[in-house]
Amino acid sequence: AAARAAVAAAAAASPRYEHEMRLLRSFRTLLWIERSAACGRDCSLDASTAPVLWDATVGRDPKLAAHVRFWNEAIVRRSCAEIGMEDSEVERLFAARGMGEEEAARRLAAVGGEARNSAERRLNKIILPNVRAGCMQACHADTLTVACLVDEQGLLAPWVGYVNPVR
Repeated sequence: AAARAAVAAAAAASPRYEHEMRLLRSFRTLLWIERSAACGRDCSLDASTAPVLWDATVGRDPKLAAHVRFWNEAIVRRSCAEIGMEDSEVERLFAARGMGEEEAARRLAAVGGEARNSAERRLNKIILPNVRAGCMQACHADTLTVACLVDEQGLLAPWVGYVNPVR
């Protein structure tokens, strides 16, 4: 408790913290989702493995589904560029909706040294899962956000907590 109080006091003394808190307090309603336990490859929803749930959330809104696809395509393109893939390779990857193990191994072998671990993580945890799902994938934190945004009937109300996260 003492450590938490010390961290809170140090943060409160920061001008940047005060600016952020003023911004957060300026909204009438704010959806705050803690993402640390609800992100990543192992905690996601996609259209191919859970089509019914996908259709009931993201797929319910064509504009939102398009946003998710474009967002993921941008992440894939940026991640591919970071591991040295050419645009033509990325287009081939999208068209094939993945790459074989030999091609993946060849791609990683081309990245040497310390950068290899980062490249392997990007390829196996960001690029390939997104491409295999047709870039129709959302981590559960995003899925929860989508559920709150499309909950026009208030079905999530029993699980919504009203708190002041910035005490």
